[in-house]
Amino acid sequence: MKMYKILLVDDDHEILTVIDLALVRKGYQVTTASSGKAAVDALGVTDFDLVLTDLDMPEVDGLAVLKKAKELDLDRGVMIMTGNAGQESAINALRLGADDYLLKPFSVPALWDRVASCLDRSEVRRNARS
Repeated sequence: MKMYKILLVDDDHEILTVIDLALVRKGYQVTTASSGKAAVDALGVTDFDLVLTDLDMPEVDGLAVLKKAKELDLDRGVMIMTGNAGQESAINALRLGADDYLLKPFSVPALWDRVASCLDRSEVRRNARS
């Protein structure tokens, strides 16, 4: 089984820790970033298979992280998380190339299912280009 690398981005330390532990428990290699700026910096250094980012963050928000992730690798999976169920933000994220949109709070099994689905779609895109 491939060891997938995930960049997890959230400015809420508790949420970051809980999701990090859940993903590591499932066997993913996780790098955390506590701000959008830190995430953009990490994207410039490491090749992640999936970016899982909060939408609402100060200064550099999740949409900016999404744009940078797709700019560097169009096939990379990106999932947006938010506690605000605004339809407009979901539509904007999907238009910008997000693979999925996850509303907080969510269960750990739902997280695992959605992450696996995003990684599968990303692999299909990569294989189609090669």
